Amino acid sequence: MEYADCFIVHLPEEESDAQQTKNIVEELNRKCYLYSTDLRHKHNCKEAVSKAMEVMGTINILVNDHGYQIEVEDIQGLLE
Repeated sequence: MEYADCFIVHLPEEESDAQQTKNIVEELNRKCYLYSTDLRHKHNCKEAVSKAMEVMGTINILVNDHGYQIEVEDIQGLLE
């Protein structure tokens, strides 16, 4: 994290994970802003950037890590 302030966009159903991350960042005496939205919609992307600029003033580094995870018991089932 390199002791940077963060603005994290997450899905509503990931709120508890986002809160855990926020707690870790804040333990390092940095600010962490959370924004809950679905980035599959263009309008929400624009709103997230606007909100980040509003609360942080600037964006120095942008990491776009929009992914999807499926948890399975056995990877073999995915290969068939």
